[in-house]
Amino acid sequence: MRNIILIVLALGILPVSAKHHRLSLQKAIDLKLVKTKVTGLGGYQGYCVNMDLKNLSKDSLIIEVEAGRRLNSLDDKVQDILIVKEEFISLRNLEEKNFKIKGYCCQASNSAPPANAKYDVNKMADSNLVKLARFLNAGKFNNDTEQQAIWALSDKKPTATISGINDTLLLPLKQLVCNMKGEVMPWYSLISGTYVFNNGTIYNY
Repeated sequence: MRNIILIVLALGILPVSAKHHRLSLQKAIDLKLVKTKVTGLGGYQGYCVNMDLKNLSKDSLIIEVEAGRRLNSLDDKVQDILIVKEEFISLRNLEEKNFKIKGYCCQASNSAPPANAKYDVNKMADSNLVKLARFLNAGKFNNDTEQQAIWALSDKKPTATISGINDTLLLPLKQLVCNMKGEVMPWYSLISGTYVFNNGTIYNY
């Protein structure tokens, strides 16, 4: 009987002593539990940035990299990146990991990020861009559609440029953007394209 009691006590103690905290990246940064570094991979949409995350604490952590986080370019001529795909990163105590982040440029008049462009991570986007990012995180759209949706909101590009092979499937996305812009849903679509010059200048046509 004494052995059974000891086993039960041990089992009861283990979950309490095993510390495995789940935090948003913002909370982990505020508490100085992680060290972060973000660099560009030479693109402006999709999995175009790399994040290095190091656990500075003695406990294991699960870090949520939030959809809606705005990566602030340290070069004012280079576009910021809006994260649209949340990631959950498990880190043992003092462990460091590198991983790619999905995001899109959100300053259409600035240049596309070159490889190794540097970013500050400690910033969430405005509420409308956060809502859009969370919507894209839950949906399945191609890169061009997601990019046009972001520029339609961040840079007031025409909402009609949010288009695809089957526009009917894009109606909820268009409606969301229209609601946030205070516009009536456009009855037409504008087929647009993007060209990036060697110097990083982005030309929309």
